[in-house]
Amino acid sequence: DQVVSDTSLSNQIKAARKVIGDSGQAQLYIKTVHGRGYQFIANVVETPDHETNPSIPVTEILLEVRNTAPMVAVLPFQNLSSDQEQDYFCEGMSEDITTELSRFADIQVIARHSAFQFKSASYDIGNLAEKLGVDYVVEGSVRRAGNQIRINVQLIETTSQNHVWAERYDYPLAKMFEVQDDIIETVVSTMTGRIEKMEFDRARSRSTENLSAYEHLLRGLSYHKAFSSSWPTQGEYLKANVEFKKALELDPGLARAHAWQICSLSSVRGCYSKEIISEYIDLCKFALRLDEKEGEIHRLLAGCYFALGEFALGQYHIDRAIQLSPNDSQILARASRYYIFLGEIDTAKSLIDRAMHLNPLHPGWYWVHLGMIYYSREDYQSAIECMRKNTDASGYDLVWLAVCYAALGKVEMANKVVEQACELDKDASIAKYTLWDAYKYPASLESLREWMVVAGLPA
Repeated sequence: DQVVSDTSLSNQIKAARKVIGDSGQAQLYIKTVHGRGYQFIANVVETPDHETNPSIPVTEILLEVRNTAPMVAVLPFQNLSSDQEQDYFCEGMSEDITTELSRFADIQVIARHSAFQFKSASYDIGNLAEKLGVDYVVEGSVRRAGNQIRINVQLIETTSQNHVWAERYDYPLAKMFEVQDDIIETVVSTMTGRIEKMEFDRARSRSTENLSAYEHLLRGLSYHKAFSSSWPTQGEYLKANVEFKKALELDPGLARAHAWQICSLSSVRGCYSKEIISEYIDLCKFALRLDEKEGEIHRLLAGCYFALGEFALGQYHIDRAIQLSPNDSQILARASRYYIFLGEIDTAKSLIDRAMHLNPLHPGWYWVHLGMIYYSREDYQSAIECMRKNTDASGYDLVWLAVCYAALGKVEMANKVVEQACELDKDASIAKYTLWDAYKYPASLESLREWMVVAGLPA
């Protein structure tokens, strides 16, 4: 029962044009068709169905994850087999359980990076609880002999150090997925009875029933993530890529392997162009058709779209990744960087704080992202203090530290840090390091480039 005047309609069209960089004079995207109305004339690309997959603001997703939710750490399972080569299998199984549990919004799951620092069987529960701040610990062991597997798993409440639940599984190896599902279901139901069955059904769905493909996936992840504080080497990335390829040869429909192959491939190549990024987008879209609910694929797509300046699509996919895995610290930490580029600094700060909470013994690049947030707030001293906590900085990380020194007026120190960066990365340049730093607002990117020039980074 409202009357909309011509002036009101014109104002709305004017506002729409402004948002997408158009105007009544240019009419690049929205054309005025006299006597008819308005027509959208830009090229149209296919995007995910927003009705099927409604976008939820990231701030709402973070609010849904309550700080009162129980926090659990899944420790790397001990390898009791005679073959030490099976370590990857034990660690991979622990990580897979961590990944599945992280899909539940009612449970906070400590990131693999922090939990795996307690790999030794002689850890102290009290010390672990103090360092990680967890309420529960899942620990276990795997003994594998031929095609048989025995898994012992237990859930420990850290305050009382009581064993809340323990179970032993003796199964043919082919039934391992059923064992994992059983572990997840029991751990979840023990900690909280509020998990709805439909959520569990979603989390327990396996993307492959091919055990050999799954083993190659685990091997690949063991190479791709084989680090405590430092990044994997090029050799490790290459080995990971080979394993992911083997997994896909056995099971071409394994979406998770597609996602990690893309990630490892980008690390192996080490150089990027719009053509290569577009290639990655096509690969991600193919993987997404196999499994739309794989958060890693959305995370990778977000990075590609941001690099190409497609900010709306980039934001959609990183928000979707968070929605699918609200307790995945890796995704949250990566998302904080993208929200810096969007200019939404408060949201970026909430994301990195949440990531650090879930991964208290996080890798050094988390500090870089927090430093970038302080840089965006022009608090350069705080930015420097954060970035200096990164004990294993890459060339890119050091350049960001140099930028903060330059912005603070400490040009000589900035020049020294840039020299260190160029020693680590012979190809370090402004063009290389700003390709992925795709700020939505050109003035922000131009300012960053200017500070890089002041710091002495080659063009």
